[in-house]
Amino acid sequence: MTPRLTQLKDWTALPQEFCEKAVLVFAQNFLEEAERGQFVVDGRIYPNEIIVRAGFLEAGRLRQTNFEVSIDHSADKNAMAQLFLGIDVLGSVFETHFEHLHNDEEADVDYPMHWEEFEFDDSKVFLRFSTANTALEQEADRLLGLGSGGLYQEVTAHLTESPDDALLRAEIDSELAKEVSKALRTGEFRPSGHEAVDDPDLGSENLH
Repeated sequence: MTPRLTQLKDWTALPQEFCEKAVLVFAQNFLEEAERGQFVVDGRIYPNEIIVRAGFLEAGRLRQTNFEVSIDHSADKNAMAQLFLGIDVLGSVFETHFEHLHNDEEADVDYPMHWEEFEFDDSKVFLRFSTANTALEQEADRLLGLGSGGLYQEVTAHLTESPDDALLRAEIDSELAKEVSKALRTGEFRPSGHEAVDDPDLGSENLH
């Protein structure tokens, strides 16, 4: 996974609770696909950019269908709200993708392999398509000694900071991060601008 803003190096992995609940929302919204494969959600938070990747891997296949969304980030923006925006975008993209598959129109669709700008609910986002297998990618990183599993990652340094330090380096308020983590576990968190929906954790209705 590479950032759109190529000068960025330091990054923070998305909260595990967020990824797990996002996977659950995709599975609940795409029941037919979930029966024949699995969804994967991961991403990175850079000081000036947030990337969320949602993938679908059909059982027995190595080629994974991924859509990635990149959103501009800054210290004065609500990082969790941007993550929820990313999930909404990816849900809409996958909905369209699966419709094309059902109608045998996949060959007629040209997905962007490089970052391309789009408007979504009056927000500027960037999208691209990839086929990287998440499990194989993680194993390759492990063999190369990359991605040590800690929260904070830096290209040129070892992981020496605590998770709270990592969040601060990514310009995310650590107290907000703690509150969000607690709210995710209790099912109480909803980002600003999202109304109450059936799913208490990620707003599954917003995928459609």
